[in-house]
Amino acid sequence: MRKIFFIALLYFFTNISNIYPQGFDWQFSSRLPTKYPYLFLGITLDKSIYLHSGNFSFFEELTECCKFESNANNGFRFGIAGEYWISGNSSLFAWLTYSTIPGNFASLTSYPLNPDTSLITEFTFDTKINSLNLITGYKQKIVNTHFFIGAFLDFTLNLGGSYEFYEKVISPTNFYFNTNPPSKIRKITSGSIANYNLIIINPAVNIGYDLDLGNSMYCSLSFNFAHSLNNVLNNDNWRYSHLSIKATIYKGIAYK
Repeated sequence: MRKIFFIALLYFFTNISNIYPQGFDWQFSSRLPTKYPYLFLGITLDKSIYLHSGNFSFFEELTECCKFESNANNGFRFGIAGEYWISGNSSLFAWLTYSTIPGNFASLTSYPLNPDTSLITEFTFDTKINSLNLITGYKQKIVNTHFFIGAFLDFTLNLGGSYEFYEKVISPTNFYFNTNPPSKIRKITSGSIANYNLIIINPAVNIGYDLDLGNSMYCSLSFNFAHSLNNVLNNDNWRYSHLSIKATIYKGIAYK
């Protein structure tokens, strides 16, 4: 008898997702039977942290001044999302988003002014890369709960952006650049780094929770981690990790 009970219990939990697609009972009333949605369309928004790491060169005209290494910056993404449930427990999804990838790098350098004194300056590199992101992936619910895990690929298309280079005097305190007027900070108009790559590929994983909103709608909340597979720059070392908290609201558009 106990064996039959455990078999029945196992059958119930492995098939409940087929009774309620996505784990939700979309039927409003037993007197008002309804079809179940399996294809959803929605909007998505996330708040991101980019952890940059690298060792790429900065040039003023043809002279290498320093190398930039690492920093962390906040960014954002927003766009449209689609999700197709291939079973009650699993789905395929795709997002098309616009994002900015910010970066603020700094590097200290030292030049001898005389036998007793050195000029210490800080080079800074501020950039913002505008990008279009195509994300495709797979999602699996965890043991018939509304929690899920997933894996996806993020193809980031570089749309261009902005960057600026500066040099700031750290010491000695009485040193000024020969600008008009004299200043401790100068903008480097002839600075350059290697060319940006057009496409960056980011393998990623996530974990999250689907929240029922009723009326064939739900909100998918997730924590995502991605790491760039190739370099941001064409011939130099610069990659990043991407941490984000994402909210996506879906509405059913196809039923069965």
